[in-house]
Amino acid sequence: MIIVFTNRALKQSAITSGGPDLFGDSQNIEGSSELRVVVADKDESTGTWQLDLQLETQVGNELPSQILFRSVLERIRAGSLGPRWLVAVHGYGQSFLDSLEEAYGLQQSYRGGELDRQVNVIMFSWPSKPGGIILDPVNAYRRAQAAAVPSAAALAIVLQRVWDFLAVPALCGAPSLEGRRAIAPVRKFALGLYAHSQGNLLLEMMTRTKALDGSQVRLGTIILHQADVDAHDHREWIDRIAFGSDVVITLNAFDRILRLSDAINPERLGIARSGFQARATYFDFTGGSRVGAEHNLFLDVENKVVQLFCHRALTGFPVHQMGGEPNGFWRDEALGTWRLGVRP
Repeated sequence: MIIVFTNRALKQSAITSGGPDLFGDSQNIEGSSELRVVVADKDESTGTWQLDLQLETQVGNELPSQILFRSVLERIRAGSLGPRWLVAVHGYGQSFLDSLEEAYGLQQSYRGGELDRQVNVIMFSWPSKPGGIILDPVNAYRRAQAAAVPSAAALAIVLQRVWDFLAVPALCGAPSLEGRRAIAPVRKFALGLYAHSQGNLLLEMMTRTKALDGSQVRLGTIILHQADVDAHDHREWIDRIAFGSDVVITLNAFDRILRLSDAINPERLGIARSGFQARATYFDFTGGSRVGAEHNLFLDVENKVVQLFCHRALTGFPVHQMGGEPNGFWRDEALGTWRLGVRP
């Protein structure tokens, strides 16, 4: 099971199909913050998707996501779902199906041997490919950048609802009431945020516009994975993130996708070589075995040290324990990063 929130336009002609063609590549005509929630299941034998769609509008006193997360919490307490949860934000040029497959890839790649080590994904699918295929790639990229700005407000709503309807009940439990016994908090519950590539622009805009200021949302690890955002001023907004315990920033100077983006933008954060002064922990994978020019360290790199790092980051492992030579990283004090490999 994968839970998806989206502000994409719904294709009325595809509603009866229940498949991944339900949503297009443009923003919801009702507004960027008009959300729908989907529970998606993939048949591993056929590769087909089945979607259960709900408009995220209040029915009676509750939202569909509130009802959904109550059932999710019941399954967590019953032991059929694990306690480690992740809100994921995909990058540039992704269709709705692409976002489903990315969420599925994360969930399957980091299943873990035990239930409490598995990753459960809540994907925010935004229109990062607005207008469909555009022959001018620079114009296509700029349109996606523009779509990220209003989608940032929708992401804030998603985080607030996941926090209110899943995290708070899981972390707080419930006191005993007349005729009812107390419900203990969920052991090992964790909620993190993973933003890939241009998805980090949503995180940046959400922070710069103070969309969560005054909110009680408190996430665990926030992962800025190969961030397609400006490097030179990233400290300005990352230091203002008050809704997460730890911020992890990944680096790969050879990243082929970000090097293309770098050609039409200021230096990209995910390929930066200096200026690592934000209140964050930087992990540099440049030159690592089998890392090469890969853009997706979490799904495309066959390296056990990298995979262990990714699993730990996704499941809320203490960030201060992820560096160090026993974990495959050495500290480059001059740059302020943990670097993959053996100290030269």
